[in-house]
Amino acid sequence: DTWPGWLVFVDVNNNGVVDTGEEIIKTGTIAAPLVLRASAAVSGRSHIVGFLPNGLARGADEAALLNATLSVCAPSTPPAANVRDVQLAFGSRVGVRSRQTGGDCSAAPSDN
Repeated sequence: DTWPGWLVFVDVNNNGVVDTGEEIIKTGTIAAPLVLRASAAVSGRSHIVGFLPNGLARGADEAALLNATLSVCAPSTPPAANVRDVQLAFGSRVGVRSRQTGGDCSAAPSDN
């Protein structure tokens, strides 16, 4: 699945849905021709990356720390490294790496 945009909100009841009265902090859209995809650890959670009050992101079972990747891809060959992967490791460590796909944006990234 590709993502058309993103939303950051305070999920008071931790149900993964923006309910009446919950604060929306920020929203954004993914501008064409860019493509945003998520690894299985996120796409398997209804496309949610949730952070607990202690700042750690947990996996779908909310026991394990989240290890996942969000990938932003430009479907072109220049630049050669047309993908930026935002990697979330151990629930809070964030890194960015570039990689080449030859302009192909169809594959979802792998979990870290």
